[in-house]
Amino acid sequence: MYCRYHLPKITSQSARRVFEAATKKDFSDGEKSIVADYLAHSDANAEKHYRLLNDDIICASSILLDKLGNCSSESDDDGRTARATTSAVSTAHVGSTTAKASYTNTKMDVAAAFLLLIQEFPVTLNGVAPQLDDRTRIANIHQRACYDKWRSVQRNMRKDDIISSFKRRQPTERKIEYYIRKREWGSNVPQVPEIIQCWQPQPTQQGEVTDQEIMQHVKYQKWKGLHIIDDEKKGKKVMTSRVFKKGEVVCDYHGKLISKSSGQKLMEEVEDGQMGYLFFFRGSSGKALCIDAQSERCTCHPNRDTVGRRINHAKKKGNLKPIRETIEIDGKAQDIILFIARREIAVGEELRFAYGVDKTSFSVEG
Repeated sequence: MYCRYHLPKITSQSARRVFEAATKKDFSDGEKSIVADYLAHSDANAEKHYRLLNDDIICASSILLDKLGNCSSESDDDGRTARATTSAVSTAHVGSTTAKASYTNTKMDVAAAFLLLIQEFPVTLNGVAPQLDDRTRIANIHQRACYDKWRSVQRNMRKDDIISSFKRRQPTERKIEYYIRKREWGSNVPQVPEIIQCWQPQPTQQGEVTDQEIMQHVKYQKWKGLHIIDDEKKGKKVMTSRVFKKGEVVCDYHGKLISKSSGQKLMEEVEDGQMGYLFFFRGSSGKALCIDAQSERCTCHPNRDTVGRRINHAKKKGNLKPIRETIEIDGKAQDIILFIARREIAVGEELRFAYGVDKTSFSVEG
């Protein structure tokens, strides 16, 4: 087909970007949301947004995409046909009850009526659903279906807003409830369990941490869902009390930041078979550094046994991977090591990661 019609070869991702960019100018938030759902291209996206493409949404998306095509192809015969079709749909719904009832495709009727409704009453995060009189005036016999759809789109928008506010670590029920109270949404609010189920860590580039929640966890060493327990063979180990999703920040390796040479001197004093509790890595400036976690209680948290130093060695890959990032604490930039879930970690599972060549100390590049 590309050769026959002399068309450039483009990927589906490029096509999606074109359509998404085209909606930014003239489409309302509700219409953008419908197109975005329709263009969702992976199981991950579908799971993240927790939306099912029903017949109404598919029909509404088709009309919106036709609208985009009409705007970009004024001289095309097919474009004129599509414009005439869209115009006929709009005219019929603005017209009498008899004209509305004449449609043979009920799903298309509801979809077209909904598009007319959101043009006058756009779906927004903090908006109020249109009243019965307004819905009847615009959608007539489809007013109830359009009302339910309007609220459904808004509820999904609110769910996405909540999820996007917790980027790298799953929020607790208490934090979600507090966020909703702050938003002052009296009704049409997504359920807390649904938000927790749909939450996924958002991918970020390695570098500076800007997530305030992660900063607070590092500063105060309060990592929810983790417990240090005694083990007859290992001495201590870290167990989970909730599910951690793949890519989620689990905790940090906490201790005193020292130079590599200072860490190597400490390693020389470690007896054979004993843990060194030293983590060697290369800082953001390129300098070789070391985190010294030999003391059970660090000077900044004298009353707390930090969980990172209690994570045991995995013979194979383990369920965690360490990454170096930079965080600002009390106005000062500091390199830290965060542990990220390599896969989904179940409740009651021990946290482990591969220390490297030397099991008495840890290392990570970058």
